[in-house]
Amino acid sequence: MKKIILDGRWIRSINIDGIGNFTLNIIKKLIQSDKNEYILLLNSTEIEEKMFSNEFNSIRIIQVANSINSIKSILEIRKIIKEIKPDIYFSPCYSFLEMFLGNKIIKISVIHDLIPIIYSNLFKKASFKFKLFFCNKIAQKIFISKIDKIISVSESTKKDLNKYLGINLNKISVITEGFESNNIDFDENYIKNKYNIDFEFFLFVGRHEIYKNIGKLIEIYSKLDIEIKNKYKLVIIGKFNENTNIFLEQMNNLKEEKNIIFINSVSFDELQFFYKKAKILLHFSLYEGFGLTLLESMANKTPVIAYNTSSIPEVVSDSGILVEIDNEKQIFNAIEKLLTDNEFYDFISKKGLERAKYFSWEKTKEQIEAIF
Repeated sequence: MKKIILDGRWIRSINIDGIGNFTLNIIKKLIQSDKNEYILLLNSTEIEEKMFSNEFNSIRIIQVANSINSIKSILEIRKIIKEIKPDIYFSPCYSFLEMFLGNKIIKISVIHDLIPIIYSNLFKKASFKFKLFFCNKIAQKIFISKIDKIISVSESTKKDLNKYLGINLNKISVITEGFESNNIDFDENYIKNKYNIDFEFFLFVGRHEIYKNIGKLIEIYSKLDIEIKNKYKLVIIGKFNENTNIFLEQMNNLKEEKNIIFINSVSFDELQFFYKKAKILLHFSLYEGFGLTLLESMANKTPVIAYNTSSIPEVVSDSGILVEIDNEKQIFNAIEKLLTDNEFYDFISKKGLERAKYFSWEKTKEQIEAIF
């Protein structure tokens, strides 16, 4: 049995993002296992009480004053390591912290993607510290070299680590992410009233980052036949940021403000409602480290149309419709096929559901335990 620190500070708020969702699910699975002794690091008593209240008696939780990417965090974590003498430090997402933890502890971290390296031009307005660490190839190579074992969430990200940073492939283990609906019983009428959803719709879920290609999504939707747009609106769910106004202006210029609905962020339960009620998930992102949105949609029997790029084929396989980047003819044909061929729609829905069953957090936990 090993003594392992689990750094849960990637859960940064109650309304969790993609990394927070991965962190929460994998930590909960790991601490339910009796294969190792786990110590959980958090920096929020609210998160501890609301997300880990059932685990108080089964795990030691240490509240850390500083966030994971804080310089002050280095001394704090080094002090904790000196006190409890763990065998392994595990971070569900890598940071520069691993570089300063010394050689007496094994450091294992998950790298989800290399978006700031591959699309560094999109981060010109980011902070100096962010650009120095995440967008700088030389700095990345130095920091990542201090990690003893790298975990990647897709073969695509593994190849990117080798291609862009020269990381030895033997140092990288690939795992899959998971999804568990737990038969969520959401209040449909409450959600409909809250968000004024009294119509059928296509769906996109994701952050308002340029590489997510929301601009292309809006353009594609605007070109659909008026009969389709009269029946199906486009719902875009994702946390608003500095790019949101760009997309809103594009929507207004195309005179689609009555057909396109932007929703800032929703709870996990509410999101399952949107997945279940959507006619099609439209996902034209140029890059994904994994693509959890695609998996969640398939798990809710909603067909996926997505670009055939990065990790997306690993998740969707032949259980959705993959199109080549910017091939509008393929996109329009795929939408028309799903809307006019009920038998094909049911076939893709069922196939997507079966594909989703291949992924689970239990499986992810077992993969990580094997690495430990």
